Amino acid sequence: MAAETETTNPLVPEIYDVVWVVAPVLALALLVVALVSFSRTAHRSMTELFLWLAVILLAPVLGSIAWLLVKSSRRKSPSAVDTDAQPE
Repeated sequence: MAAETETTNPLVPEIYDVVWVVAPVLALALLVVALVSFSRTAHRSMTELFLWLAVILLAPVLGSIAWLLVKSSRRKSPSAVDTDAQPE
């Protein structure tokens, strides 16, 4: 008689394995989206550039979400004008 081997842990549901694989992949994708968005955005100053970069890299999930929310609110607000634009 061959001994049966159990491959699943009876104490931990199988969905946890899926979550522990999918969550880091989604976090990495969010980080990449935020960094690409960040690199394509004009910044008002070097200080703003380095502060946002530090926030995004040091707190990848929360920093990325914060950056994407601030960027979308900047685009919608009428006070967000291009500082490099020359008046005609």
